[in-house]
Amino acid sequence: MDQSSELPPAIESIQGAQSFVGMTPRHLTAAAGRWALASSLHPLLTTAECLRWVAEELKVLAGVSEVESDARDKRFADPAWDDPVWGD
Repeated sequence: MDQSSELPPAIESIQGAQSFVGMTPRHLTAAAGRWALASSLHPLLTTAECLRWVAEELKVLAGVSEVESDARDKRFADPAWDDPVWGD
């Protein structure tokens, strides 16, 4: 029997490319270093983007965010995504 047919639909919808497969600690350290350098060269931009991100996350938690997933993104097809953990 095919193993994928035994998986729940939600599991099938999230399987895909794993962005960290094949990355070593050296790769991660180098990427973090490049991010830190770029952030230190542009502190106002970094601060503004962090504040924008925090504001959007607060909107998400409050249930008033207008950001929606792409309709073609199958990862969010499961009905469980329609009911947030914290309720309505």
